[in-house]
Amino acid sequence: MKKSLKIFTALLISFSMLGTLTSCDSLKKDSADKTLSGFYSSEDNGDVIEFKKDDKFVLYSVDDEIKGEFEYDAEEKEGTITLEDEEYDFKVDKDEIDVEDVGVYTLEDDKDFDVDEFLEEFAEPTEEPTEEPTEEPTEEPTNEPTDEPTDEPTADPDPTGITLSGAEDKGWPTDDMANIPNPNMIVTYYSTNSDGSYVSIEGMTEEQATAYIQLLKDAGYTEDAYESTSSDGMYFYAYDATTASCYFYYYTDGTASISYYPPYET
Repeated sequence: MKKSLKIFTALLISFSMLGTLTSCDSLKKDSADKTLSGFYSSEDNGDVIEFKKDDKFVLYSVDDEIKGEFEYDAEEKEGTITLEDEEYDFKVDKDEIDVEDVGVYTLEDDKDFDVDEFLEEFAEPTEEPTEEPTEEPTEEPTNEPTDEPTDEPTADPDPTGITLSGAEDKGWPTDDMANIPNPNMIVTYYSTNSDGSYVSIEGMTEEQATAYIQLLKDAGYTEDAYESTSSDGMYFYAYDATTASCYFYYYTDGTASISYYPPYET
């Protein structure tokens, strides 16, 4: 009788532990379904984004690491990234994240994934300008010219004074940018959807950026306007009379971005 009681008690303990382990596995799975963490990469953009468990976010590029925050709704499979006071909406589809106006990123499930190796392979490095060495004259100059002057001007490989990446010019998307003025710069990337359009350009100087902001104002973007200048560059946004809006960012490396959003329905 005592032996049977011990066996029955041992069975109860075993079933209890099994139930506890099953419950823990269920909680872990439920928690994993409601969080978003890990590395996601884009070969097209040549950068990597990381979602951390504490709702922190990092963008890794060949030039910098920019930190921000994010919010994620697991039921809707969508969220928002906040990066340098700018918000970017994103949607999740299996192992891919589509960041609005930026591009699609794929989950890196390799535990040995190396961010630096990825950037080295896919990122476009910023080219440092090379300077030609100046040669000191070996002879005393004379008053007589030694060479006949030529009418051909000396070619300047970079008339803007800004280092270019060498990217192919994709052309200004006139049909998608409504009345946004063409800055006549090299278009390195653009995208468009039902919400609006986004263009990245390069080769712009500070003086050209200032003149372009005036072009936006002349095109009617003066409602609720905001304009600022810092050591990093310039920022401008405004609405026009139709409630269409334009956002312009200029950076001191000569790159800039322009976003256009059509009139909203009232």
